[in-house]
Amino acid sequence: MAYQLIVAPSRWILLLLASLTCPVASLATSSPLEQTLAAIEDCIAASPPAWPHAWHTEYVDAIRHALTVCDEPSDYVLRLNALREGFPWYWEDVKTSEDRALFELQCAEITWYAGSLVTSVLASEDDRRAIREQVKDLWQNAADSLRSQFAFLDPNIVSKVQTDHLEKCLRWVDAPLKPIFQRPFARDQMDRIREGWHELRYARVDLMRQLGGEDTFLAPGPREAAPSDHPDYLLTYRSLEQLDSFIWSLVARPPDDYVQAHQNYWKAQQRQRQRTVVARAQEQRLKAQRSRQLRQTEYLSFLLAIVLESAEYLGSSPAGEVSDGSHSRTEDAAPKEVMPMR
Repeated sequence: MAYQLIVAPSRWILLLLASLTCPVASLATSSPLEQTLAAIEDCIAASPPAWPHAWHTEYVDAIRHALTVCDEPSDYVLRLNALREGFPWYWEDVKTSEDRALFELQCAEITWYAGSLVTSVLASEDDRRAIREQVKDLWQNAADSLRSQFAFLDPNIVSKVQTDHLEKCLRWVDAPLKPIFQRPFARDQMDRIREGWHELRYARVDLMRQLGGEDTFLAPGPREAAPSDHPDYLLTYRSLEQLDSFIWSLVARPPDDYVQAHQNYWKAQQRQRQRTVVARAQEQRLKAQRSRQLRQTEYLSFLLAIVLESAEYLGSSPAGEVSDGSHSRTEDAAPKEVMPMR
């Protein structure tokens, strides 16, 4: 009996240790694909999206499909590691909502990126070095032209924005999740990017006007700090975003399903804006109608008050007041002189 009492707790200890080591063992024996998907799920769970739970599962399944749609290349694990490293940076910029069209666009985007990562030729170390130098050169050229075009910009703020924006771009060179940084730009592409940036100078003027015009940038005030809402910071950052968008339009070739999802999202946004315009117009009509009814009510109330005051005044006067007044006026009148007949 004493032997059983000693052995029984030891069995429980062994079972407890086995339950603790099972997750580790299952993780160690799981495939690199499952480990990558588990890391993506953990990243999403750390910053939960505004999606129904079914959408969450659909999003991860879309990534799984993109990673398994073709035969695994020899460096498949290296590509999966690039996805695991780059996804947290990608996820922090994803704006989620309960808009189904937006969700489908985001699914199409991540499947495009993941599929391109496992099917395209990965850049060598020399290629990555060349990409870094090209990106630095383009961003330096953009910052110099901004200082030349807008002389009122604080050069320190422009340099800070350039450094921040460049850092975000260069991290995609080492974790090539985004297709535009998976291979070096050709010489004609570099020339076209510079020409496109020069052609965007009028768009940058419109952007400056949207931020308040030149008077906003010339307004006196402390200019040592560079908060994210500073006009100089906003103009510089959004201008560099235009450069990034132009590179995408020139270098990247999105698949058909992404193009279709983008068109569907654009149409959904158009319908939403149209509904907003119609609702706003209807609200204005109702407001004008209520205003007219209010004026009519006030006018009728004014007329009714006049009628009631007149009736009250007439009802309070004596019945013979008018006749007595006429009689007294007759008596008080001087007698007419009668001319003698001749």
